[in-house]
Amino acid sequence: MVGRGIIAVALVGSLLAAEIALGQTTGGTITRSEPYRGNGLPETVVGPQFGVPPGGVPDDMVVVLDEYGPQVVEAGRLPFGTTYGTQSGLGMYGSRQTGGVGGSAYCGGDQARQYRFGIFGELLYLQAGAGANIEYAVPVSGIAASAQPVGGLGTLNSDYEIGFRGGGILVLDNMAAVILTYTRWEGDTSGAVATTAPNVIRSLVTAPGLATTAPNSLNAEADYSIQMQMVDLDYRREIWRANNISLDGIVGARYAELNQEFSVDQVFGPVTTTVSTDIDFTGIGIRVGGEGETHPFSNGFLLYGRALLDILFGKFDANFTQANTLPATQAFITFEEDRTLPIAELELGVGYSVPVYSALVRFTAGYHFSAWFNTVTTNEFIDSVQAGSYLNATDTLTFDGIVGRLELVF
Repeated sequence: MVGRGIIAVALVGSLLAAEIALGQTTGGTITRSEPYRGNGLPETVVGPQFGVPPGGVPDDMVVVLDEYGPQVVEAGRLPFGTTYGTQSGLGMYGSRQTGGVGGSAYCGGDQARQYRFGIFGELLYLQAGAGANIEYAVPVSGIAASAQPVGGLGTLNSDYEIGFRGGGILVLDNMAAVILTYTRWEGDTSGAVATTAPNVIRSLVTAPGLATTAPNSLNAEADYSIQMQMVDLDYRREIWRANNISLDGIVGARYAELNQEFSVDQVFGPVTTTVSTDIDFTGIGIRVGGEGETHPFSNGFLLYGRALLDILFGKFDANFTQANTLPATQAFITFEEDRTLPIAELELGVGYSVPVYSALVRFTAGYHFSAWFNTVTTNEFIDSVQAGSYLNATDTLTFDGIVGRLELVF
């Protein structure tokens, strides 16, 4: 299964390498040795200082002059900051004058100067939602099988935690870029539930048919942690633009790791019953999607939206352990399975970009949501152990929260 992911990533890598090689030799910079095209005016009107050849230039182009010299753009898409108007539809890295006004996030238009490199850092404030809530114990009215609940469930719910995302950008030409991204986030939570005699704490996570302290204990303490880290290599290319709206297509590769750890202790006198699980996923695969951006005003304010679908090929390794102080380990179960794991991601937000000397600074903030499908979650794994069947150990694990990004391109 992982082999399929490696093959898919190799194909994407080959396409990226070809595009990078092409971008290094055919970038979007216009030089004075190339013929200039303009708005159809003869040289005597446009001026020989622009380098316009005798006889004029096509009607659909215009020649403008800025601090870097003459440059050619399509009529109606003039560089921001010139006396001819504001830019429309050119990308963030298209020109040192534009600062991304009216364009897409990573790709550009017909400009004489481009940004070539970039770095970015992102703060993630996320919570693991569906699939990450664990019910581990409940107070009941006695040790009899007919005992009724007398208190609230012992439940672990993930809290919002801080993570980070960062990486670099290589602008290939005025239409495309390659982005390398590393993401890491982890969350921890703990809880406890207690009661007083004659009530007891009944475990909801122990394996059936084994002698434990669960029917007699008066308290239970539990911990749960979840961690994810990913490396993405994306190729982005502008595929459509109109007025101040643009759309980039994204294709790339992702390597991902997901880890879930859970443990609960129930104490009765000198004896403790402990249940613990450890679930790991490692996978690699391809990703496709797009990002749209609009600049509704003539300044650097922007709105953006991003949607991606990842298809990962990987393997789940999980184990379940139940032990008493005496007689030590009572149950130890391992589970391994190759799986195809889709991940859907959506992000919506606002931002602002501003030129600073020869660089561009860009701020964005938005709401992020992602869903990991066909995942072995802690709840589903424990249910499978108790049922003695592992065919249906699958669930959807979600993450959502606020993201903030600072980006510098130069």
